[in-house]
Amino acid sequence: MSAVVLKASNLRVSYQRSGGRFLALDDVGFELVRGQTLAVVGESGSGKSTLAYACAGLLAPEQGSVELLGRPLAKQRAKDLKWQAQHLQMVFQDPVSSLNPRQTIAKSLAEPLLSIASEARPAADEISERLAELITQVGLRQDVANRYPHELSGGQCQRVAIARALANGPEVLICDEPVSALDISVQAQVINLLVELQQKLELSILFIAHDLGVVRRIASQVLVMHKGRIVERGPARQILRDPQHSYTRNLLASEVKLVFG
Repeated sequence: MSAVVLKASNLRVSYQRSGGRFLALDDVGFELVRGQTLAVVGESGSGKSTLAYACAGLLAPEQGSVELLGRPLAKQRAKDLKWQAQHLQMVFQDPVSSLNPRQTIAKSLAEPLLSIASEARPAADEISERLAELITQVGLRQDVANRYPHELSGGQCQRVAIARALANGPEVLICDEPVSALDISVQAQVINLLVELQQKLELSILFIAHDLGVVRRIASQVLVMHKGRIVERGPARQILRDPQHSYTRNLLASEVKLVFG
């Protein structure tokens, strides 16, 4: 079994703007190794979220390719998309808007379980058992199951979103700035949760962030992006201790200090 679970090669993505085409990704590639976290860091407009969406199959690159567990990302076939959903999931930046406001937390968590059912619908007791397990895994009380997103805090909603992403046991998790919309006092708690889940479930995580301080606790490797290109990459400890590129040094100088406990 290959150690590389997610691989991007020579990705190029551009957008049409009023002043012409904007190059969001310019020949970008990486390899995410099983059980590790690769943090992609850069300011707004650096291309990091575009990279996350391309790797999740939510936008098609003009050039290059993405492989999940050695297979090219699905294009159209429902069977391939279902396989992809089982092995890769995404946690978005805004936890509240990522959940359906008209659904209880239980219904939101049950949706992914039902969506990949190949033949028979899972039994109600099986779903209930899995939901209780997911809620416990992310550190929430069982009574959140019957509540709605607007009744929860931002941190609680993000824990629900993480639980929803983990419902079908994916190997790869893409987190697109999952703590940037949260109070700074809650950010460290959510990152600590992701670290615990990674160790317990052997997850591989592509973690998007604009602040090097946020990834200090979770990252194994760091990739720094600026204007659609990779300007520096390497082991997290090396990048955080001795950055070589001036852009990386500027990011490090402005990092938010989190207390991880």
